[in-house]
Amino acid sequence: FCAKVGFVVGATTYLGGQFLDEPHFLHVYFICCLLSMGSMFFAAYCQPFRRLFGKGPPVPVVDPDASVVDLVSWRWLYPVIASIVALVVVLTSALQAGGREL
Repeated sequence: FCAKVGFVVGATTYLGGQFLDEPHFLHVYFICCLLSMGSMFFAAYCQPFRRLFGKGPPVPVVDPDASVVDLVSWRWLYPVIASIVALVVVLTSALQAGGREL
């Protein structure tokens, strides 16, 4: 319910923002995002608004299978990190060396 309210408010705000000449489109996106988050919060926690649409109070989700993920460390983690750092150093050095010749 809250996601639908947020989508409608965000889409309506963006559509209305297309007719404005002054703000940049990223500012319009930011305003849409803020209004959408605010409307989702309002739709979730304002009981008169929820009753208006026939919704009950929000129910927290409880996942009974929350601890089924294996948390053993990956064997290749540190070699992959070292190779990524080495590649970044080689790339940065190559770009610096090539930039001097220009």
